[in-house]
Amino acid sequence: MWSLVVGIMREAMTVGPTPLSYSTVPPPPARRRRWMHVLALPAVWLPGAYLSSVYYGDEYGALAVANLPALGVLNASGLMDYVNAAGSMAVVIGALVAVGAAILAAVGWAMGLVGVRRRAYVALVPLWVAVIVVLHVIVNGAARRPPSPSPWARSPTYFQEIVVVAYAWACYGLGLGSIAVAGGATVLRRLRAREARSPNDRAKPE
Repeated sequence: MWSLVVGIMREAMTVGPTPLSYSTVPPPPARRRRWMHVLALPAVWLPGAYLSSVYYGDEYGALAVANLPALGVLNASGLMDYVNAAGSMAVVIGALVAVGAAILAAVGWAMGLVGVRRRAYVALVPLWVAVIVVLHVIVNGAARRPPSPSPWARSPTYFQEIVVVAYAWACYGLGLGSIAVAGGATVLRRLRAREARSPNDRAKPE
């Protein structure tokens, strides 16, 4: 009997517990969604950024409008002086695309933090169409004002330029709008949960 007990104890000491494989455990859905937006939103925006360098408009107006957030960051940080010093349009376009992608990656991170779902990207096409209509109305309105028509409206590639600019701004609107909607929904849920707990808290005996 004693030898049996000693044998069991010896096996317990020599054979350790089975190690857990944490590498096979999938990350939580919220974490996967967060990284998905960080990669997906810039990837969705990149075609518009590229095409804005093809249909850049008169005096590069369409390129500037399509990449206005990146242009603002470069100007505010003083990096635009170094970009212009290179004397190459390819460097300017590369800087705009790189900074724009970084901005949208940050927006994608915020989308993941507030729990934006993947189906939010379905709203991109309606937003795109809406921005096309708004830009078309604005540009045509400016073209009818004296003293001279808008240079953008006179461009032979006007339609392509306005479509590209609208696509870029639809991506910006998708990111910021989904953050506002999901963030507002989260705040409302927490307020309702707090209100639902309040009567129970008051009913508890002191």
